[in-house]
Amino acid sequence: MIDDVEAARQQAIARLQQHADDAAARAADPYWTNGPYNVQRWVERGYNAAISVLTNNEPQPGDDRTAYLERMSAAVREMRDLGPDADDEAWYSSAIDEACALITHDG
Repeated sequence: MIDDVEAARQQAIARLQQHADDAAARAADPYWTNGPYNVQRWVERGYNAAISVLTNNEPQPGDDRTAYLERMSAAVREMRDLGPDADDEAWYSSAIDEACALITHDG
């Protein structure tokens, strides 16, 4: 069962990494600069924070795919308010919300 959970974990990390890479690519465009910050960098940070949660939290004995992914999604959601303030906050928070959905999208 651990192999099945580990496969789900790796798939979730890959989905998140793709979105982080896409945000990093968009950040190269000056269009996304808002004041001193580039909002796509906040998006990238949100996805990378989610990747970090999955990377640093091994499946527990007895976890099945669903239980593990839901637990990781909840841990990521707790990070929602740890981003920037003001205008850039919505970009980070939205990335965290999307990351939660990507984690639990098991398929």
